[in-house]
Amino acid sequence: MRRHIAETDSVFLFFAAVGIDDAFVLLAGWRSTSPKNSVPERMAETFATASVSITLTTITDMASFFVGILTPLKGIQIFCLYSGATIIFIYFYQLFMFGACLALSGYHEEDKRHGFAVWTKAIPPAEASNLA
Repeated sequence: MRRHIAETDSVFLFFAAVGIDDAFVLLAGWRSTSPKNSVPERMAETFATASVSITLTTITDMASFFVGILTPLKGIQIFCLYSGATIIFIYFYQLFMFGACLALSGYHEEDKRHGFAVWTKAIPPAEASNLA
């Protein structure tokens, strides 16, 4: 007989918040860099400032959930195991996937591409006023 643990269904909202927090830390690091620098330099500065914060919060979150595995209650053990594994996944996702998207966005910004429609070039404000 299979038992369903309802707490594991609602945990995704919590982890969405953890992932968004890491993304905000990375974006704050990106915005503190100079747009005149190259994308690799900006990424290096971004990760130099943001990675310590993200790593420390990931370690503490992961440790707190993995300690919960030691409880004798099976439902909490499963919840903590899922949660700890998810924290590790979010950490690597932020470093590799979100970092890659951030770098790609940096190259679009460097090439003066539109923020949403990246296949088009953005029109400078001086030229845009002449179109009206």
